[in-house]
Amino acid sequence: MKSLLGKYIVPFFVVSLSISTSKAQNIYSIAGSSVYGYSGDGGQAILAEISHPTGVAADIFGNTYISDQFNHCIRKINSSGIITTIAGTGTAGYSGDGGLSTLAQIYNPFGVAADIAGNVYIADNVNHRIRKINTSGIITTIAGNGSPGFSGDGGQATSAQLSYPKGVTVDSQGNVYFHDGGNNVIRKISSSGTINTIAGTGISGFSGDGGPATMAQVFNPDGIAVDKIGNIFIADASNNRIRKINTSGVINTIAGTGAIGYSGDGGTAITAQLYSPSGVSVDTVGNIYISDTYNNRIRKINTSGIINTVGGTGIGGFSGDGGLANAADILDPMSITTNEAGNIYFCDYSNNRIRIVCVNTCTLANINTYFKNNNGLLLFPNPNNGTFSIQIDNIENGVLFIVNSLGQKIHEQKTQRGVNKIATSGIPTGLYHYRLFNNMIHAHSGTVSIE
Repeated sequence: MKSLLGKYIVPFFVVSLSISTSKAQNIYSIAGSSVYGYSGDGGQAILAEISHPTGVAADIFGNTYISDQFNHCIRKINSSGIITTIAGTGTAGYSGDGGLSTLAQIYNPFGVAADIAGNVYIADNVNHRIRKINTSGIITTIAGNGSPGFSGDGGQATSAQLSYPKGVTVDSQGNVYFHDGGNNVIRKISSSGTINTIAGTGISGFSGDGGPATMAQVFNPDGIAVDKIGNIFIADASNNRIRKINTSGVINTIAGTGAIGYSGDGGTAITAQLYSPSGVSVDTVGNIYISDTYNNRIRKINTSGIINTVGGTGIGGFSGDGGLANAADILDPMSITTNEAGNIYFCDYSNNRIRIVCVNTCTLANINTYFKNNNGLLLFPNPNNGTFSIQIDNIENGVLFIVNSLGQKIHEQKTQRGVNKIATSGIPTGLYHYRLFNNMIHAHSGTVSIE
């Protein structure tokens, strides 16, 4: 076995792995699989099928909400990792206001948001409406009369015309903000139900930085976020920028030069290049996160205005679950949000998954109970304290190695089909690789985080 380890494992790990003694920013799928479809309600979200998710939100109770776009429904992952449908019948259409949201029809939902009381808001895109699910599960329309167009500012939002609303968010006062996508404006529904435009002239383009947001042009705005003091952040997708409306109503670019590209990590966000960003979120301390969609990356602007990549290699694809987020492949990330702990959730749109980047400690509740390998291997929990289990479905008798960054074996254990308990001791915290061999042939590999 010693020669096997030296021949097959050492070269691989020396070039590919460094151990961090700080908390690793690992990435995990929490819902969905490589196959798009609709399945899984009542079970673990990691085993469910979803179809091109366009919106994600996290509430203060540990629940996660998904706009399951092509399934025409809203789904919820509770704090135990169980997925259910909370709105939509699965048939595209419009019906159900005043009744249970599970009996209502919605049509290509885009954005989703949750307020501090547990109400959920939906950008019901093709129905040209913003809808609300209250804590009793009753759905109503709070903006839009269903006729596409632009009208209604200064009046009741339910009488206004909208056009293909996209991103939606809500502040602590109950005001709802959304991108009125087809009209190239940002609109606000006050807590009293009045609607007004707060950004955009209705003509697509780029202009207006340094002046009133209502005099500025935006172009295909998508994601939207609001911070705790009322600043509003816009993913101005076709302008390749992130823009901010301050509490005085003045708009400015805070990330992106306007030119398509990828550049700028480690420097000021205003000089960086983005490529059609479609999601933006702000955490409780003021860090801003961006779904840099066509760069296949998640980027962060810290409170000093410095931008860096925190997820994605830039190569469109799917890989990396259980490992470092900036070594993972993602594909067309869209909506993005953060929870109270500062962890990042995003829609990995073309991978039909919801994924989480663990910036701070992720509990088993918010990354599900286990992480599923595509090849019949379950490792859980991950991260862990040095004791974990591996369920093996397709290898009767194997050997597991855990190796550090120098290619040094730190643990070796024989395995059998079924659940195997792995108990290490005295290993420093950090990120390690494992490899499982079947009759001297490499069968599985991955990472395990010991915290």
